[in-house]
Formats: sequence, C-alpha cells, structure tokens
Amino acid sequence: MARYIRVFLDADNLRIELAKLCERFNILFGEESQGFGKALSELPETIPAADVRPERHGHWIEYDGYQVCSECGEEHAWDSYRATYCEDCGAKMDGKDV
Repeated sequence: MARYIRVFLDADNLRIELAKLCERFNILFGEESQGFGKALSELPETIPAADVRPERHGHWIEYDGYQVCSECGEEHAWDSYRATYCEDCGAKMDGKDV
C-alpha cells in the first residue's frame, strides 16, 4: 500500500532545505556539482505541482429568505439548514476573515 506524506513547502523552499542538507554533509549542491548534489538540486522540478487554492472564509448573510455567501454572493434557498461551506466557491462558513 502506498504511504503518502504532506509537504508544506513550495518548490523554492524545498530547494533551500535541500541545499542546507547538502551543506551539513559537505556535499556540493546545484548545477556546478556532480552526481548526488546535482540530482538533489533538480528534484523540486521533477515533483508534480499540487492543485491548490487559497483557503476562503465567509459567513451566511440572510436576505429575502435566502442565505447569501459573503464571499461569492451566491444565493441558497434553505429554510433552517446552514451549510458549513459554500457549495459554489468553497468558502468555509466560520466567519473568519483570512
């Protein structure tokens, strides 16, 4: 079974961390190096980019019997139900401003 890990680094930060690791072990890093150091410097470019978008937060605004998303303005016709996120834009309905 595959084992997945989360990496919270952008490609530039990953490159910086790999350079620090090479420095710690006295390995040349980057285009001018040979072998392992060069392979590590090219690694961030070989990892597929993640499909991410900024996290959005909002709240429901009641208007004429509709609930309107504060982020995208989409109207939802719910009587007593309040979703925890907007079905249209994905904003979390927690009232935070991020």
